[in-house]
Amino acid sequence: MLFRSDATGNMSAATTRSLVIDTIAPTAPTIAMVAGDDRINASEKAAGITVRGGSDGAGNTINISWGGVNRSAVSGANGAWSLAYSGAQIPADADVSWIFATATDAAGNVSAQASRVVQIDTVAPGTPSIATIAGNDIINAAKKAVGFTISGTDGANNLISVTWGGVTRTTISDGSGAWSLGYGSTLVPADAASSGVSVTATDPARSEEHTSELQSPCNLV
Repeated sequence: MLFRSDATGNMSAATTRSLVIDTIAPTAPTIAMVAGDDRINASEKAAGITVRGGSDGAGNTINISWGGVNRSAVSGANGAWSLAYSGAQIPADADVSWIFATATDAAGNVSAQASRVVQIDTVAPGTPSIATIAGNDIINAAKKAVGFTISGTDGANNLISVTWGGVTRTTISDGSGAWSLGYGSTLVPADAASSGVSVTATDPARSEEHTSELQSPCNLV
């Protein structure tokens, strides 16, 4: 409150001014799981994704840094915020891609930094191989009776889907890329001069699959 008086002692009306004193920074914002599983594959990158999270108040400016590019959003009434990324705005493939976020309130106080790591993998696995089946790609009555294994190689820890006779079964390749599936007599299709076995591989980021079809179709006799 401010007063002013003249030489004769006359006092002016009071002048007042109010101000805000806010020295408390907002809490660090949260960053929700990205793309459902923190893994961005080729189709998700092409379609674009949204990074979402929360803040401790409305009207906070959320500063996002991803791949060295800074962008911002404003938290809504419930503290929620979101920022859409087109395919061109999503960084290049990386097993570890960090997203950083801070919140700045109306007074300019800046929160601690939050972070989340995601994987960006837009490269499909290589075409899986299928080894010769039953020694010579011919399954006779004796081999069918005792069963056999279909095996091959691909990248490590990929989901391998084997389709034979219209039935699909799955397994996971090991750390060296080897995979195998046992087939008992009841899983072997009916006799056919040419019975194709198809294999697809899907990597952990669910990138596009490649198919390898047996080059020498298995004969069932």
